Amino acid sequence: MAKRIQSSENAPEQHQSIGFLAAYSSPLPPAEQLEIYEKVYPGAAKAIFDAFTAEQKHRHEKENKETEADIASAKEVNEQENKRIKTDFYGLISGAVICILSLCVCIVLAVLKVHPATIAAIAAIPLASIIKALRGK
Repeated sequence: MAKRIQSSENAPEQHQSIGFLAAYSSPLPPAEQLEIYEKVYPGAAKAIFDAFTAEQKHRHEKENKETEADIASAKEVNEQENKRIKTDFYGLISGAVICILSLCVCIVLAVLKVHPATIAAIAAIPLASIIKALRGK
């Protein structure tokens, strides 16, 4: 709000500003301020409350959608982890079965008195796989 003051006809115009600052910490203005708004613009208080209610509803809907998306993402990560664990388990069982079978073949070949180099070659493959798995990929 600016107010023009002219002291004389020859004097230049002077501008004087008057301001008002109000601060409050709640999402809605205080009741006194709502009364002033209502006097200036009838229905302003209802409009302010309606806008506040709409904003709150929008915020809650947004938060609910974000929460649902987080839950869906967590479920997907959980399913992928379960698949990985299942695959690792099947790989572990398969490797154990192959190692046991190769040891059984080595024992049978030793009983049949096959050349020791052949037995060592058959035993080396699963042994190398076990060593590689224990050392890391």
